[in-house]
Amino acid sequence: MANEKRQKQIKIKVFYQLCQHDCDFMSSWIPLPTTVIARIINVSLYQCRKQMQRLVEDGLAVSCSAILDKEESLLPYRGFKITDKGRSTGIYKYTALKSARICAECFGGTVESWLINDFDTRWLSNQDRRTTE
Repeated sequence: MANEKRQKQIKIKVFYQLCQHDCDFMSSWIPLPTTVIARIINVSLYQCRKQMQRLVEDGLAVSCSAILDKEESLLPYRGFKITDKGRSTGIYKYTALKSARICAECFGGTVESWLINDFDTRWLSNQDRRTTE
C-alpha cells in the first residue's frame, strides 16, 4: 500500500516536470528525456521510466525524437512530450498559469498574453476569483 502511494507520487512528479517543460517558452519544442527528469526529482532512472510508461499508457505523454543542430553536427535527441489530453489536466493548467504569472511579472504584459497553449481562459478567470475570495 505504501509502495503504491510512493509510485503515484513519483508519477505526479514526473508529469509535473513534463508540464513545466511544455510551458517553457524557450525549449518546449525539445523532447524531455527521462534521464533529466530523474535527476530533477531525485529518483532512479528505472522509477522515472516506469512512471513515464504509465503516463504514455494513460495518453498523457508521447515518446518522440528530434534532431538538434549543435555546432554543425546533427544530434539525435530522444525524450517525451505532453499530449493534448495531458494539456487538459488540472496539473497542466496550474503549471501554465504559474509560468504565465512569472513571465508577466518578469517581462511585462498580462498573464493571458503569456499563456503558451490556448486553453479555455474562462478557467483562468474562475481560478483568479477563487484565489481572491
